Amino acid sequence: MSPALAPGVLVEQRFELVTRMGDRGYGESWKALDRRFKNRVVMLKFLRPVPGVELPEDLNDHINSLRALKHNQVLAVVGHGLFQSTPFLVHEYFEGRSL
Repeated sequence: MSPALAPGVLVEQRFELVTRMGDRGYGESWKALDRRFKNRVVMLKFLRPVPGVELPEDLNDHINSLRALKHNQVLAVVGHGLFQSTPFLVHEYFEGRSL
């Protein structure tokens, strides 16, 4: 079951959803404001469940590996969490056209 996502929803008492950016690939993306950092704009990616595939128990290890990845053509992962049992990634936000 996917979480109830809509503009104004507060995720983890920290991220305020602003605009739905898309729904493809492995999840749904939202532009959000990080209230802990003076409303810094970020992107939240809510991971889509895949039938028959369980998230690895060591998801934190995988996410920490993504956080360590630094490349000028890859959006940095700056955090992660769970919202209504749905895992999400927090990415730096980049204004640009859809690929």
